[in-house]
Amino acid sequence: DGSIYSGVFEVNCGSSGKILCHELTIPGTPTIRHGNASDGKQALKDYTPGPQVQHDGHDYDALKRFAELHLGPPCTPTSLNGCRKEEQALFEEVQRQPLEQLEARIKELKATFREKEKQLKRRCRKFDERQDVFDRELKEFKSEKSLYTKAAKQIEDKVSEKQRLKHEAKTKMMQDKSEALEQRRISLLQDRDDISKERWALDAEIRSSGLRIIKLIRDSRASDGSEL
Repeated sequence: DGSIYSGVFEVNCGSSGKILCHELTIPGTPTIRHGNASDGKQALKDYTPGPQVQHDGHDYDALKRFAELHLGPPCTPTSLNGCRKEEQALFEEVQRQPLEQLEARIKELKATFREKEKQLKRRCRKFDERQDVFDRELKEFKSEKSLYTKAAKQIEDKVSEKQRLKHEAKTKMMQDKSEALEQRRISLLQDRDDISKERWALDAEIRSSGLRIIKLIRDSRASDGSEL
């Protein structure tokens, strides 16, 4: 409806949204979650349609009815009841500041967070590349292991010494590959958790900075042409 205070957003858990879906522990798709973005992603709740809703409740009418019944008012300059106490205090503080000061704070905060977002996105891209390479090599290893297992079953006690030594060397190579892949898997899991923590920390920093509230006050003044 063109609202600047609310929105509906889609995330593809199979591509660029992998890390976000991991952060939110999405069990499967499609999944719908709702909540106040100002409280952070961890505060989002699973969408549960009412008992009288047919099918999965993902049609427009069911979602509209749920929104009207359960989603509260946004935190805005004209609707402080939807704000937390610290947000209400920040509104009072910001409203006393001149427009030029608000513009300067917005510019400074946006520049800071833009750079941090770029750094995080670069790290996410590098992680995705490593994950893709790992997934490809793991698939190749499983195929190779399947062939090795079949070959191993064909080896009998009367094989030649040369064949036995060749098989032992192959067994050692397969074990080394398996251990190396496991170490990489553990490293990827740790990196993914670190990226998730960095994402949470940056989201928390953005929320606590008051950037959203400062922009709301700035925009409200721009719309009515007033200087509070």
